[in-house]
Amino acid sequence: MIRPSKVSKIRGFTIVELMIASTVLAVLLLIIATALIQMSRIYQKGIVKSQTQEVARRISATIAESIQFTTGNIQPGLTPAAGSQGFCVGNRIFSYLPSRQLTEGIPSATQTRVGFIVADRSGCPAVADDLLAKSLPLPSGEFELLATNTSVRVEQPQLVAGTDDLYTFAVTVSYGPMDLIDLANGECFGGSEDSHLCASSRLETTVKRRIKE
Repeated sequence: MIRPSKVSKIRGFTIVELMIASTVLAVLLLIIATALIQMSRIYQKGIVKSQTQEVARRISATIAESIQFTTGNIQPGLTPAAGSQGFCVGNRIFSYLPSRQLTEGIPSATQTRVGFIVADRSGCPAVADDLLAKSLPLPSGEFELLATNTSVRVEQPQLVAGTDDLYTFAVTVSYGPMDLIDLANGECFGGSEDSHLCASSRLETTVKRRIKE
């Protein structure tokens, strides 16, 4: 007697089940992608903040060292020239363009090739250097405190003389596109999707001159 063959009872996924699985997978991928983007922004923000702090520290350290070991007069304010401002520490002049981005290209109304120049001179001039007229490479005895880091700008450095040969220097360095920077205080606007591309760092240093004339 021939028995009928057994019918397979294995079932496949229904269309509804496939749609539910696809939806769950899509949600998981979206969560993972969002987390990766957020981690990338946090990492980029850390790099930008570190670079900004490095520039601020380099400026403060250079000026503090100049004040400590100068034997000449210290003049906190020079007459501005074509937008440039500055001050003198002995035979060294510091000239800067406030709120100006650095760029390797052709300068525009808000960009320049140089931003904070240190120049050794035989004496302190009465007028700050015209940085808009500067061209690269810089001559011997001059160097850029902002390095060649684009999107960096310096916000109104202040050198204030105190008593007993004490001097206080404050500077804010900002980094990022111009539309993300509050130029009034050198801080980044909050709530922007590009806030990870913006940072500011303010340092204030008090230093005593060790050598007198």
